[in-house]
Amino acid sequence: MDSKTRFLAPCGVNDFLCGRAAEWVSNGTDFCTALGFRVEVAEHSYRAANQATCYGGKGSLDHIADSWNQPEMHQRPVSLNWLEEFQQRVLEMSFSERVSWAVGGMVLTAGLLFISKRKSYSRGQKLAAIQRAARKLR
Repeated sequence: MDSKTRFLAPCGVNDFLCGRAAEWVSNGTDFCTALGFRVEVAEHSYRAANQATCYGGKGSLDHIADSWNQPEMHQRPVSLNWLEEFQQRVLEMSFSERVSWAVGGMVLTAGLLFISKRKSYSRGQKLAAIQRAARKLR
């Protein structure tokens, strides 16, 4: 928990929080508030459309702790092979996304080839200039 803001926050972009909730807060309402969620006081209270409630309006961590123990069916298996993972992501993309990625890849490849040829041409020009200068010195 950040001591200045009193909000829970991971250390980096890809980090996650792990630990006993009792070390940070005493109840679910405090936990939700520390995460930056608005907590409903009653079931019939007004809720703005753009404000999220914590844990689907649950006031306790018990319901969530129980759900963590239950296996979830929609989780993807962890793949150690990055190529398989990439292929899976491509299959999940819409057609227009695939076309956009393909065009982007071709533009990137063409740019890299252009830069490579330009460096090669520049290197050849420098070598020819050095050879001409060496001939003049003889």
